[in-house]
Amino acid sequence: MKKFDWEQPIHKTTFMLHLIGLWPPGSNCYKSIFYTIYATLLGFLALSHVVFQAISNVFLFGDLEALTDTLFFTLSECLITLKAYFFVLNLKVIKNLLLSLNSDNFQPKTEKQVIRAQLELNTYRKINYVYRSVVIASGVFWCAIPLSDRKVNLYGLPFNIWYPYKVGLSPFYELTYLYQFVSILYIAIANVGVDMMVGALMIYICTQCIMLCDTLKKAESRKSDVINKISACVNHHKDILRFAQESNTFFSVVALGQLFISTVAIALTMFQLTLVDPFSSQGIVRIMCASGIATQLFIYCWFGNEVEFEVRC
Repeated sequence: MKKFDWEQPIHKTTFMLHLIGLWPPGSNCYKSIFYTIYATLLGFLALSHVVFQAISNVFLFGDLEALTDTLFFTLSECLITLKAYFFVLNLKVIKNLLLSLNSDNFQPKTEKQVIRAQLELNTYRKINYVYRSVVIASGVFWCAIPLSDRKVNLYGLPFNIWYPYKVGLSPFYELTYLYQFVSILYIAIANVGVDMMVGALMIYICTQCIMLCDTLKKAESRKSDVINKISACVNHHKDILRFAQESNTFFSVVALGQLFISTVAIALTMFQLTLVDPFSSQGIVRIMCASGIATQLFIYCWFGNEVEFEVRC
């Protein structure tokens, strides 16, 4: 039987991460000097954006509407920055996990298992597409608000952030606008990439449990080589446990932070919606942001529930 390519369904996820410097080429971790410099520069841009965003909160005490608006983005961006940090910290583990999927124990044994694996991974692709579209569209739409509101001549920016220079002067305004756009696009892609990599690891565990159960059923019906079949299933089960434990070291902290920050962010977004017209550009983008956050929670809960369901079966 032809070897099943487990990494093909997550190609778009790894490609997006590669674009922003979070997925070095090959199995190495930042061995290329040029890619390391590229990743460092992009990471510095995004991190400095988060720092300036956090500093801006200090100047907004007393203005509840402006503070909640900025605080929503500050919390979300801080969480995404931490998620990207933990991702890079565990990058070697993640790449080794993906390489381990090519081992014989993790390969489908029958055509039925291939079809079932493809079905599970197709579901992952659909969720990935919807989530990616919502998050990136929200980021781009938010950055376009000053243009749609015709605030360019008034030096309006997507984010009202403090900078140690006068933004209302050319070319500082244009450069700052570009800087904010690149930073928020980086943060949006990093958010989608890390979340969908967590989802991919969980769907791999789920699929392996399905294949193990199917192999065990086949072993029960054939008495001749039942001992060899059971032995292979035991080894497969051990590999699944190892895969799950190593995956958990990466996304357990990420999932906890996501649950906490998402709950606060949704509350802040709902409060902001009471202050603006829901059909205005400000209202639409907040609805899109709330949809993106809700989709984030859905991803973790749905994939986690799938793993729990298959383990119990």
